[in-house]
Amino acid sequence: MKSHLIGVICLLGISFSYGQMDRLYLKLSYIGGMIVNPGISLGLNYELLGSSVVEETSSKSISALRVGFALDFYHHRRLNTGLSLGPMVEWVRTTPKGFQYGAALSTGYLRTFIPNTFEIKENNQMQRNKFAGTNHFFYGLGLRFGKCLDLDDEKSLEWFVKPNLQFQSPYFEQSNKYFLTEIGVNYSMN
Repeated sequence: MKSHLIGVICLLGISFSYGQMDRLYLKLSYIGGMIVNPGISLGLNYELLGSSVVEETSSKSISALRVGFALDFYHHRRLNTGLSLGPMVEWVRTTPKGFQYGAALSTGYLRTFIPNTFEIKENNQMQRNKFAGTNHFFYGLGLRFGKCLDLDDEKSLEWFVKPNLQFQSPYFEQSNKYFLTEIGVNYSMN
């Protein structure tokens, strides 16, 4: 677990030292495991300077590399409740009409809380343990689709859909694959 934590810290350090930050995005999204298990994701993303503009048939598409972090919370009523924190790297391409597509890589720490867990005390009494759970390292791969709405020269609002495949380790001495769907907005004011 220590090597996973060191890897997360190194990825975050490399991401933020890559270049100067150009634009800050605030992210708010619904995140659902297997689509129907509700959750929320809050995040900050920085667009790095040096994003490239590519000529395409007399109009311009913009490619951007974004780095940041996200705090996610989800609840699966029969299985567990999860809280995760970690860095992410996202590549986004915006077409001249504002449509977006891209890919994302995320990693970090996940704590799952298991409901209805009891422990036996010294006097043979059963007591509910509200904070029983497990610690995981996770990494995920996602595809991003969306639309950018320029509100004016300095403000923009993006809506997006991002299906993710997340891997959690350790999970009963193995890795667990989990499908997440994220639907949300990014707001930028620069």
